[in-house]
Amino acid sequence: MSPLLELKLYLSLEEMDVSVNDFKLLKMECLRYFNQFVDQALIENTIVAKLNQNQKARYGFYFYMLEMITGVTDLTDISDMISDTEFNSQFSQLM
Repeated sequence: MSPLLELKLYLSLEEMDVSVNDFKLLKMECLRYFNQFVDQALIENTIVAKLNQNQKARYGFYFYMLEMITGVTDLTDISDMISDTEFNSQFSQLM
């Protein structure tokens, strides 16, 4: 993650000068986290193929933020912390 993006996460919204590119970078980072989770948890490709990019980014955002907040880096441990019903219905029985 770029130091600039990391710094912006800690500033309040009033102090940030957010551009569309910042959101694009965040989405790319969240997709990377989701893909790491899929690889680490050995999730079947048929399940992943049903998800669109925005769903993958949303799920990846959970991993990204929980890692930043808790300091836990193991994505399977982080997946136990996620309380999203849709996420859990798709992935909890697979792990």
